[in-house]
Amino acid sequence: MDEMIGVGDARCLHKAHDRLEAIMASAQILVLASHNEAILRKFCNRAVLMEEGRVALAGDVEDSLRRHVQA
Repeated sequence: MDEMIGVGDARCLHKAHDRLEAIMASAQILVLASHNEAILRKFCNRAVLMEEGRVALAGDVEDSLRRHVQA
């Protein structure tokens, strides 16, 4: 997902964000995998932090980001 919505010129980024928002509006669940904190904060309301292939934390996005930074 980072490659789709994290690169390109301003017009491309705006178009990609608009497309993602349209997909989210019609989906009940969207799984987004990214290392980009800004993207995660903007598009996610829950997070799952994986460590060594296992769920280390499931819940709040900010809690997951704080734990990821500490690791």
